Amino acid sequence: MYCVHEINDIGEIESLRKAWRRLLAETPGATFFLTPEWLETYWRHSGEGLRLRLLVVEERGEPCGIVPLVVLNHPSRLGKL
Repeated sequence: MYCVHEINDIGEIESLRKAWRRLLAETPGATFFLTPEWLETYWRHSGEGLRLRLLVVEERGEPCGIVPLVVLNHPSRLGKL
């Protein structure tokens, strides 16, 4: 059974670093832009005013997928999106 939990604090990705690297090693065509270092750098320079939604998918207590998302409110004629 899969379990998904959400991380909203950039400081918490340290606990995922080992699993993240293992998953990257298994990912065909993985690039630097998929690394925790890239997310940390992006967040340090562009994260102000944004909300982190890092989804961690686990199977039997082990991460099998990590999905980094960023929520950005974008003004439009219909309101914020």
